[in-house]
Amino acid sequence: MTQNSTISTKYLRPTEATIKIGSYSNNRTALQLVSPDGELLITATVNLPHEDLPDNQVFIKNYSENTGILDVLQEKKIIRLVDRLQSGFVWIDVAELRPTNDWELPIQGETA
Repeated sequence: MTQNSTISTKYLRPTEATIKIGSYSNNRTALQLVSPDGELLITATVNLPHEDLPDNQVFIKNYSENTGILDVLQEKKIIRLVDRLQSGFVWIDVAELRPTNDWELPIQGETA
């Protein structure tokens, strides 16, 4: 795993980040990017409980304040885009989670 943990998006200047893996109330995976001191930078996923989703996939919020997060997650080998679906007025990206040992962004709480 590379130690380059700098990310940037349209609205986030280059900053150091780690990934925090959590879950929504329906046990779907939630991904947040946090600063080294634990400050939330971006919640990269959204939960669409009414949509079917395999356990190894997530819905990515790549619009509004999150514009550009899809590219970051792909570049850091965290996800692989598999589909898109419309939810209301926005498009949601559907992505498969890659194995965590491929990720090029540290996971919060893990040491190198």
